[in-house]
Amino acid sequence: MATWDVQDLIKEVSDMELIFGKNKTSDLIPRMKDALMAKVESLHLVTPSNYVLLMETMEKTTLPSDIKKELESSFEKKTAAGVQGPHRLQSTPQSMTMPFNYLSKSEWDRLDGDCTTVEAAHMLIKRMKMCGLKSLKEDTKKQVTSSLVVLQVRSTKTKTLPPSAEMYKLSQFVHDSFSACEVMPLHGGLAKYPPSPYDLGEDFLKACYKEDDFPLRSPPQDFANSVATMSKQVKVRQSAKDLKPLLQSGASSAGGDPMVNMNNQMMSLLLEKAKALDELHKTLALDKAKETSLLARLCSTQTLSGDSEALCSPKALPLALEDGEAKEKPATELAPANDQSLEEQENDALSAKHKSLEEYEEEAMQMLCKRKAQEMDKVVKGKCLKRPACSKPKAAPKKKGGQKPSPDWMKGIYGCLRCRGNVNGCSTCWNEAFQGLRFSSRAEWAAFMKQKSAKGKKGK
Repeated sequence: MATWDVQDLIKEVSDMELIFGKNKTSDLIPRMKDALMAKVESLHLVTPSNYVLLMETMEKTTLPSDIKKELESSFEKKTAAGVQGPHRLQSTPQSMTMPFNYLSKSEWDRLDGDCTTVEAAHMLIKRMKMCGLKSLKEDTKKQVTSSLVVLQVRSTKTKTLPPSAEMYKLSQFVHDSFSACEVMPLHGGLAKYPPSPYDLGEDFLKACYKEDDFPLRSPPQDFANSVATMSKQVKVRQSAKDLKPLLQSGASSAGGDPMVNMNNQMMSLLLEKAKALDELHKTLALDKAKETSLLARLCSTQTLSGDSEALCSPKALPLALEDGEAKEKPATELAPANDQSLEEQENDALSAKHKSLEEYEEEAMQMLCKRKAQEMDKVVKGKCLKRPACSKPKAAPKKKGGQKPSPDWMKGIYGCLRCRGNVNGCSTCWNEAFQGLRFSSRAEWAAFMKQKSAKGKKGK
């Protein structure tokens, strides 16, 4: 794709000069000038060397002076836009860790007098901007907010610390006020300001302060200590752990109406009471369900053992009288059991006084286990069929003893079919119990194989 370059621009200028020489009142010259300026703007880049060529061409041309000036300014703007290196200047956040030290004597007098929190914030922000502070870093915002909180606490009679949500709202007010404040800076500014303005020299003091209104060399020490302590309590981030429950509950969305705040507090208290009652109801329901399940398990265990009527009936359980004593039921009222020892144990268990439901359940389970043990003893004695796994295992077959050595092995003949009648033999014919064919030489093995193959041919 063809593109415009500097030579094309020079050619356009020469064409304009020829037309102007032939007809100085032609309307084509202004239109060609506008088209040429549009082509200059569409160029990707005009280097300084190309700009020199264009300026030399404009010096030699005979075009009108007003057209020459417009073209030269267009060439200059395009060249200046392209002359830019890989680096660029960028403003960084500025930090002022002790902004109250930069206040002048008159400003300190106003703080000690009847000065509201809003007035103190505006005065402190104005002084910071006059000293060259253009951006507000997080630590600077926290220090300004801490200073305002200390002034607010000192001005109240109760000396109470405001809530975390209120301090966060104050930090947001400081940020908004800094952005809205428009003051002419008296100094170029620094990336990080020292704690004392006197560390910046006399030039800084003369530029930012009046001669009779310099900052204090030693501000109140108790104020600095209070600000340092308060900075640990102030939260300027919305994601802080202390601010999350307050912001989620909507405490800051009341709009400053005391009736709305009171209604929100009452609703939160009612919700807490309702949750507590729900938890209590769940606990009571669980306890009742537990007692019911224990009683049901007790009855079910006695049903399995055959004594459900004895234990689940009202006669079997101890009843509380008005004087606190329990009735005792004789053992004769219980249903007779098959085993005399088990009957005595059940009578002893039922005659106990003031037993809990858990104790009755444990005794019933013990009796059930004993009955199961007796039933297993009867099974062992042969009153019912045994399982196949309980039968005695059959005796394992005896292993055959070692065979006698073969006669050929005793004679020292080791050759076999595997080693093809080798005189030295192999692992098969070395075995003394090997009862197969043995050959004393390779020739004997060859004769045997020849005879075997001949028999095979006759059979076919």
